[in-house]
Amino acid sequence: MIIFFIYLTSVFIVTLGFGLLVKKLLVKEGLINSLGLGDTGLLGFYLILLLSLLFHFFIPLTYYVTGLFFTFGIIFFFYFKNTFKIYFPKKYLILVIVVILPGLFSIKGHPDLEWYHLPYLNYLKDFKIIFGIANVNDFLGYSQSWNDIAGALRLPIVDAKGINIIPSVFAIYFIFSLIELLVRSKNTSIKIFIYLILIFSISKYNRLNEYGGHVPPILLGFLINIYFYKLILESHSMSKEIFSKIFIFASFVFLLRINYIFIFPVILFTLIKYKYLLLDFILNKKILILLFFIP
Repeated sequence: MIIFFIYLTSVFIVTLGFGLLVKKLLVKEGLINSLGLGDTGLLGFYLILLLSLLFHFFIPLTYYVTGLFFTFGIIFFFYFKNTFKIYFPKKYLILVIVVILPGLFSIKGHPDLEWYHLPYLNYLKDFKIIFGIANVNDFLGYSQSWNDIAGALRLPIVDAKGINIIPSVFAIYFIFSLIELLVRSKNTSIKIFIYLILIFSISKYNRLNEYGGHVPPILLGFLINIYFYKLILESHSMSKEIFSKIFIFASFVFLLRINYIFIFPVILFTLIKYKYLLLDFILNKKILILLFFIP
């Protein structure tokens, strides 16, 4: 149990480290002014996914490679720690930890680990990308990119047994994002909407041992809809920042599971209504488009 707790803590630090790196880039480019704990951690997962896909194109994700992920994540965390911000009272942080901790202590392996996840995780560890591998084994052509994140955060001793811890950390970041949005929002309708999503998420996804690749894109879809409502209902002083977050998280969702097309109407409406923001984004942020939107 101590080993799993250390692994859980290290995943938090590493994902926050990569998230702080992305935050530094976004602030420098003028796309955002602020990014809280939750959104920072989620963007850290996104960058890890992009790097995992890139590295696996050339090399297998051995323990040496995943060790580098952890090493650089920890370095980034301590290097950028001064930019780390929490936009809600510390009591909420303690509350979330108290609520989640019992579930983490009782965590067990995913019921589909050996059937779906493990073959693909072993493929990531033992081989670089093999074109046409799905013709040999359907499960090696798995349609969930979430396993590419799990493969990048796989370490010896814990190995694939910690596969449930990684989406659990993702879910905790999501809850932090909801709390930060709740605390900072002034619109009653948005607050009610956030409360409903928070209650639904906790009641629906409370079994940590059943967390798989299907949960993170659903949670991101909720977050995109909240930002969409903020863009429509609240002041336009932060339109550019909210617009940027919507498209970055949407890119993340489509990369995780392309069949999560239910958010496409939100993206289409945002493109049409705020086309001037999109034009500015394209003209001035070409590097970021290549990084986030054409992975």
